[in-house]
Amino acid sequence: MRRVAMVMGVGVMGLAVALLLGGCARTVERPTATMKASPVSGITPLTVRFDAYGSDVGTGRTIVSFRWEFGDGSSPKEGVAVQHTYALPSGVDRRTYTARLTVTDDGGGQDTATSQITVVRSLPEAQELIEHMSAVRDVAFSPDGAFLATSGDDARTALWARPGFLRERVLTGHYYGVLATAFSPDGSTVATGSWDNAIKLWNVVTGSELRTIVGHTREVHGLAFSPDGAFLASVCASGGDNIRLWRVATGEPLHKFVGHPYGVTSVVFSPDGGRLLTGSQDRTVKLWNVATGDTVRTLRGHEGVVWGVAFSPDGKFVASASADGAVRVWEADTGDLVHSLHGHQGPVMDVAFRADSRTLASAGQDGTGRLWDAALGRSISTLKEHTGWVHAVDFSPDGDYVASGGADTRVYVWDVSSIVW
Repeated sequence: MRRVAMVMGVGVMGLAVALLLGGCARTVERPTATMKASPVSGITPLTVRFDAYGSDVGTGRTIVSFRWEFGDGSSPKEGVAVQHTYALPSGVDRRTYTARLTVTDDGGGQDTATSQITVVRSLPEAQELIEHMSAVRDVAFSPDGAFLATSGDDARTALWARPGFLRERVLTGHYYGVLATAFSPDGSTVATGSWDNAIKLWNVVTGSELRTIVGHTREVHGLAFSPDGAFLASVCASGGDNIRLWRVATGEPLHKFVGHPYGVTSVVFSPDGGRLLTGSQDRTVKLWNVATGDTVRTLRGHEGVVWGVAFSPDGKFVASASADGAVRVWEADTGDLVHSLHGHQGPVMDVAFRADSRTLASAGQDGTGRLWDAALGRSISTLKEHTGWVHAVDFSPDGDYVASGGADTRVYVWDVSSIVW
């Protein structure tokens, strides 16, 4: 996963300058200026938090002034930490500003640091992928980012190859629509779950069917491979034993997780593979111990069906998308609610974390996708291309792209690399 450095513009370390005063040499020490800007780019209007750090380089002096200039013609601000909102002028689609911090100590010493802040008018136009003849129910990137899989009610799963998102092949074999798609950690296998109650495993390179797994009594709504690739979790719409764990190598059933009284809609493993996260028609989110099958924690608060769940890549947070119109972010270890995100005008069908564990994407029945700052609890941008319900979203592993699939039979891919924290 790509990490984006947040500490920008480190100033020059303390310097000693010799001055001749009255024929004598005198040493004047300069402090050290270091600044951090978060985020360093995004959609207009963009609010950036600046933090300053200073040192007296061993002279015993104190920093007395932190002066910020934002590079956009606005008035400077004073303070150790400040916020500034950038708004692009009319007719300008992109601009990079240079923010400058000047620190001054009580001996008159000064140092500066700078940071580049890039603001864009909107996200680039989406790339449209046309293949499906019915609603697209799921989208999933392979862990290596080489492929995007899209599945739909036409009982087909299409594999699109990067770069360019060119259609590589189409997988057919299910009797009815495909609702769920998941790649194995090594990217060699893709699993699909269907309205026909079956799970199929496919070879990504050849497109050949490897195995069919049966056992569910209702349609398969969600699939997830364990991080080591040894196990596959699946969920279905029936009550009772609606969560199952299978051995990938043989297709044999290993365990049933019992606890949701109604159908389960979504499932994902924690990054360490020790926990399972599920969302249900009973309006709850549950965390499970994979080894024992016991419920670790039940997260309550949604007022409608929970359609989608996601684990942050760092394992610290979980997110849930619900028919009540909200996306909720919770602490994984405590179950405490961090944010309840509102913006969709109707049920939210899916949610996905970016590799930075901070940015979220959501899919709504209002025909939009949305990008969220999960740390600050605010909306970043609205993705508007679909003409019907948006069923699914997913980020590429490098965080540069977000894909969505909808009831309008379309798949759209946006380049979101300009949004960097």
